[in-house]
Amino acid sequence: MQQGRVQTPDFKNNLALKPAARPVDTFEAPAQIPQDNNTARLVDALSAFSSTIGQLAPTLGQAEAASKNKKDDAALAERQNFFMKASPEEQRRYIVEKHGLDRDEVKQAAAIGKMDGARYAEMVQGELQTHMQTEFDWNNGDPEEYARRFLQNKLQEIGRTDEPTFVSAYSQAGQSFIQNVSAMRIKRQADHMDVKIKGAASDYFRLTVDDSVKAGDDPQVTAKKLLTAASDAGKRGTLLLEDGDVDKYQLDELERRIDSNPQVVIAAIHQGRTGAGGNRPSYIDDPATRDRAILLDRKAGIALQLQRNRQERDTLIAANTQAIESGNGFLGLRDLVQFNPHSGEETVYSVESQKDEAVRNWIKQDDATAKRLGEAPPQTILRRAQQFAIAGLQDPDLKAATDSIAQAGSPEVLQQPEAKEKLVQRLELINTVTKTNKNLSASYLKGQDKEFVDGFFAAREALGRDDTAALSFAYAVTNPSPQARSRVFAARHDITNAVKALRDSKWFSLNNPSMENSGMVEDHLWDLSEKYAAAGLSGQDAVAAAKSAIEKSAIHYNGTLIDVGSINTRAEMPSDFKGAVEAQVAAFLEDSKGKAYDASQVTIYQTGDKDGRFYLVDKDTMSPVTDDNGAMHFFTLSNLRAWDNANRQMLDNANASYNAFNQSVNAKGLFQALDKDGSTVWINTNREIWHNTAEEGQTPNWKKTGKRYSRTTAISPRGLPVFKRPERMNQKLKAASTWYQRVVVGAKITASAVADKYADEMQNDASYSDIAKETGTRIAKPVKAATDATIGSAGRSAAEMINGAQDFISVGKKAEDAINERNRGR
Repeated sequence: MQQGRVQTPDFKNNLALKPAARPVDTFEAPAQIPQDNNTARLVDALSAFSSTIGQLAPTLGQAEAASKNKKDDAALAERQNFFMKASPEEQRRYIVEKHGLDRDEVKQAAAIGKMDGARYAEMVQGELQTHMQTEFDWNNGDPEEYARRFLQNKLQEIGRTDEPTFVSAYSQAGQSFIQNVSAMRIKRQADHMDVKIKGAASDYFRLTVDDSVKAGDDPQVTAKKLLTAASDAGKRGTLLLEDGDVDKYQLDELERRIDSNPQVVIAAIHQGRTGAGGNRPSYIDDPATRDRAILLDRKAGIALQLQRNRQERDTLIAANTQAIESGNGFLGLRDLVQFNPHSGEETVYSVESQKDEAVRNWIKQDDATAKRLGEAPPQTILRRAQQFAIAGLQDPDLKAATDSIAQAGSPEVLQQPEAKEKLVQRLELINTVTKTNKNLSASYLKGQDKEFVDGFFAAREALGRDDTAALSFAYAVTNPSPQARSRVFAARHDITNAVKALRDSKWFSLNNPSMENSGMVEDHLWDLSEKYAAAGLSGQDAVAAAKSAIEKSAIHYNGTLIDVGSINTRAEMPSDFKGAVEAQVAAFLEDSKGKAYDASQVTIYQTGDKDGRFYLVDKDTMSPVTDDNGAMHFFTLSNLRAWDNANRQMLDNANASYNAFNQSVNAKGLFQALDKDGSTVWINTNREIWHNTAEEGQTPNWKKTGKRYSRTTAISPRGLPVFKRPERMNQKLKAASTWYQRVVVGAKITASAVADKYADEMQNDASYSDIAKETGTRIAKPVKAATDATIGSAGRSAAEMINGAQDFISVGKKAEDAINERNRGR
């Protein structure tokens, strides 16, 4: 039979004008083959005239029946072939529209109905299965009844309920699926029960471990509790699980605990167990669980090592963060070497990484403080920078503002208002820091960056230029033009006259006769003046701008100008430079009582190597002063910062004690009063006298004395009530002996002797990382010298003493660098 449907494949091409596809019914009814009934009619007509011809009728009937059967079989085969190839939607439409169905052909119609009914049932079953999985409520519904209603509704929708063979085939297939639904219900119930049992077992094991861990049990104890819980879940327990299932659920729980409780996992795997049949081997010894137990044991071992590494790092980070908070810095910090269990190699947690992480952690904690104080960003940066300086660190935000600022000041920036505004904001932040603590800004600004910043503010503040002109000048300072040399040559005469005028005014030595220290400052002034002249200023303006820049960065001590900008050192300036130097002078005077120096007579001298080294000199003569043993007093910026940190911590501790005491007094409602006998006592409003039995610095412990204040009210001489509190501590720490060096003038100092001296002190004196005691007791240490050294300074000239000092500086610089490095925690 001719095929009833023409299959046309999609026309695929890349043409832009390809028409949009739309559904098209391509069905074409099979061609009706004309039936030749003429022979049958002729035989029927002639049979009345001849019996022989009439006998041909049965033969012709059989032939026609065979031909019809063959035609029907071909039609059914063609229909089956269509169902195999057509889409579900095409099949549905084919069945609904009853293509090829001829009710007059009863036999063929019955066969088609049976085929269509079975096919439609398959399609409906797919829909029903989807509905059962997505919409049906298995917990509360009846799945068999739901399936029956669904199948019945779909049969009504198709509109072929009047075809017995269609309905029979559809119903038979539907009944088979309803039986499958019943099996699904039973399986789901079993699975649900299994999940409930598994969940109950898992929850029980999880809670057992959680409770033990929260109770602080040892890992061995926790593991034992977990293994003992197996009996409650086994055949003799409430869940009636087989030993194998219990093992599986316990191992599942242990696997979940690998990262959080690796020690418990290891302990549980290696401990013996009990089961329904008595004692059982450990998981790692049981053949049924050995492979998985070995794998868990290996993973837990790795997790345990990683956990220890994290704990070690966390402890270190917490200590370093606290070091920043307390201002101790990172004295004695070393690289942390750890074992990586994944690679089997050692990993190094470097000092710099430790510092960076501690800084990030401290800033994160300090954000709450900044929020509580309601600070603006510049205020927060300034406060943090000062705290970091105490710890010997640099604030990352301030460092970001200062680093490469000279490169950010290119001419292109002047053409971009937004970029120029951001650059000026960075400069204003630096200016705020400098005005608050010039020592602090000096540790951040070096080289071209310092020249750029100094040039900007010199032009704006000393010469009155606006921001744009000041930025242009600062760029010219750090990027000299080809005409720079000729400009300097042309301005040199004016520079000389302007510098001479400053010299005559004794600006360099702050009205002191000394020219030694002022010479160093004058040299720096000349350098800056020439740089500014090269950038286009006149000689007079160049000197004025240079003078402003030096005044902005320099610090004073007892008539001596210390140009911080000329100090090239890795050590940061102390926040209290004057206080630190005063502590050095006080320590020197303590050992110089025989010479009767006065503190106002002693000042400092900055050595010519510009590396942050100083010694004490006579203010009038600028000659080195010596103690009663004839030794000069040397110290470095690192020594000053060590004192500054220790003094700050001492004051913080004292203030903390004061605050704790004050809070205790307020809580008790006590106040100080002067009794009739002249004694000062603590009383309450009932005039009862209380006494603090705790030692100084400890938490107050108040006890009643059993006595009563003799006066009716506590009054002051002016007749007002007395509410007196203890005074805040305002004393300063003495300089410990490790914070300076004494060198006997005139002694023959050898490099090895000085190196030995530093080595001994660094080896034997641990107080570099300790805070000096409040008493400040000094222990004089003998200085190693050659046997031909002449002790004493009697009769020696200032020049000879200075030469001795230079000997010390030249041979001790390497050792001093080592001490500076150590003090900074590197």
